[in-house]
Amino acid sequence: MSTTTLDRPFADTCRNIVGKAAEACGKTVHLVEEVRGLKDTTTNALDEGVEAAKKAFRAATRNVPSAADIKDEAVYRIKRRPLRALGLALGAGIATGVIINWATRRCTRPAEHRAH
Repeated sequence: MSTTTLDRPFADTCRNIVGKAAEACGKTVHLVEEVRGLKDTTTNALDEGVEAAKKAFRAATRNVPSAADIKDEAVYRIKRRPLRALGLALGAGIATGVIINWATRRCTRPAEHRAH
Protein backbone atom coordinates (compact mmCIF):
# COMPACT_ATOMS: atom_id res chain seq x y z
CA MET A 1 0.00 0.00 0.00
CA SER A 2 1.19 3.36 -0.86
CA THR A 3 0.79 6.46 1.26
CA THR A 4 -1.31 8.16 -1.41
CA THR A 5 -4.13 5.65 -1.03
CA LEU A 6 -4.15 6.11 2.73
CA ASP A 7 -4.02 9.89 2.54
CA ARG A 8 -6.88 10.21 0.06
CA PRO A 9 -9.64 8.84 2.38
CA PHE A 10 -8.23 10.87 5.24
CA ALA A 11 -8.29 14.02 3.12
CA ASP A 12 -11.86 13.30 2.03
CA THR A 13 -12.89 12.75 5.64
CA CYS A 14 -11.24 16.01 6.67
CA ARG A 15 -12.97 17.83 3.81
CA ASN A 16 -16.31 16.36 4.93
CA ILE A 17 -15.70 17.40 8.53
CA VAL A 18 -14.65 20.91 7.50
CA GLY A 19 -17.67 21.19 5.20
CA LYS A 20 -20.05 20.06 7.93
CA ALA A 21 -18.40 22.43 10.43
CA ALA A 22 -18.76 25.31 7.98
CA GLU A 23 -22.41 24.37 7.43
CA ALA A 24 -22.98 24.25 11.20
CA CYS A 25 -21.32 27.66 11.59
CA GLY A 26 -23.54 29.08 8.85
CA LYS A 27 -26.65 27.69 10.53
CA THR A 28 -25.46 29.07 13.88
CA VAL A 29 -24.96 32.53 12.38
CA HIS A 30 -28.44 32.38 10.84
CA LEU A 31 -29.90 31.26 14.18
CA VAL A 32 -28.15 34.11 16.01
CA GLU A 33 -29.58 36.60 13.50
CA GLU A 34 -33.08 35.21 14.01
CA VAL A 35 -32.67 35.38 17.81
CA ARG A 36 -31.58 39.02 17.52
CA GLY A 37 -34.63 39.77 15.40
CA LEU A 38 -36.86 38.02 17.93
CA LYS A 39 -35.23 39.98 20.76
CA ASP A 40 -35.86 43.25 18.93
CA THR A 41 -39.48 42.32 18.25
CA THR A 42 -40.00 41.33 21.88
CA THR A 43 -38.38 44.52 23.14
CA ASN A 44 -40.56 46.65 20.87
CA ALA A 45 -43.72 44.83 21.96
CA LEU A 46 -42.77 45.22 25.61
CA ASP A 47 -42.06 48.93 25.17
CA GLU A 48 -45.41 49.42 23.41
CA GLY A 49 -47.18 47.57 26.23
CA VAL A 50 -45.50 49.69 28.89
CA GLU A 51 -46.43 52.89 27.03
CA ALA A 52 -50.04 51.71 26.64
CA ALA A 53 -50.23 50.91 30.37
CA LYS A 54 -48.81 54.32 31.29
CA LYS A 55 -51.27 56.04 28.97
CA ALA A 56 -54.21 54.10 30.44
CA PHE A 57 -53.07 54.90 33.98
CA ARG A 58 -52.79 58.61 33.17
CA ALA A 59 -56.27 58.59 31.61
CA ALA A 60 -57.74 56.78 34.61
CA THR A 61 -56.15 59.07 37.18
CA ARG A 62 -57.15 62.16 35.21
CA ASN A 63 -60.85 61.17 35.37
CA VAL A 64 -60.92 60.18 39.05
CA PRO A 65 -61.51 63.05 41.47
CA SER A 66 -59.16 63.24 44.42
CA ALA A 67 -60.31 62.82 48.01
CA ALA A 68 -59.65 66.51 48.63
CA ASP A 69 -61.97 67.44 45.75
CA ILE A 70 -64.72 65.21 47.13
CA LYS A 71 -64.30 66.71 50.62
CA ASP A 72 -64.37 70.24 49.26
CA GLU A 73 -67.53 69.49 47.28
CA ALA A 74 -69.22 68.04 50.40
CA VAL A 75 -68.27 71.09 52.49
CA TYR A 76 -69.59 73.40 49.77
CA ARG A 77 -72.92 71.56 49.55
CA ILE A 78 -73.35 71.49 53.35
CA LYS A 79 -72.66 75.22 53.63
CA ARG A 80 -75.02 75.96 50.75
CA ARG A 81 -77.95 73.93 52.11
CA PRO A 82 -77.36 73.11 55.80
CA LEU A 83 -80.93 72.01 56.57
CA ARG A 84 -80.98 69.60 53.65
CA ALA A 85 -77.65 68.13 54.78
CA LEU A 86 -78.98 67.78 58.33
CA GLY A 87 -82.13 66.06 57.07
CA LEU A 88 -80.15 63.63 54.92
CA ALA A 89 -77.85 62.78 57.84
CA LEU A 90 -80.85 62.29 60.16
CA GLY A 91 -82.61 60.07 57.60
CA ALA A 92 -79.50 57.98 57.01
CA GLY A 93 -79.00 57.58 60.77
CA ILE A 94 -82.61 56.50 61.34
CA ALA A 95 -82.47 54.04 58.42
CA THR A 96 -79.21 52.57 59.72
CA GLY A 97 -80.65 52.23 63.23
CA VAL A 98 -83.79 50.48 61.95
CA ILE A 99 -81.76 48.01 59.90
CA ILE A 100 -79.40 47.24 62.80
CA ASN A 101 -82.33 46.87 65.21
CA TRP A 102 -84.15 44.54 62.83
CA ALA A 103 -81.04 42.42 62.24
CA THR A 104 -80.16 42.07 65.94
CA ARG A 105 -83.73 41.29 67.03
CA ARG A 106 -84.03 38.65 64.32
CA CYS A 107 -80.81 36.95 65.45
CA THR A 108 -81.56 37.04 69.20
CA ARG A 109 -85.13 35.67 69.13
CA PRO A 110 -85.61 31.98 69.98
CA ALA A 111 -86.18 29.64 67.04
CA GLU A 112 -89.89 28.99 67.80
CA HIS A 113 -90.71 32.71 67.45
CA ARG A 114 -88.94 33.06 64.12
CA ALA A 115 -91.32 30.77 62.28
CA HIS A 116 -94.31 33.10 62.84
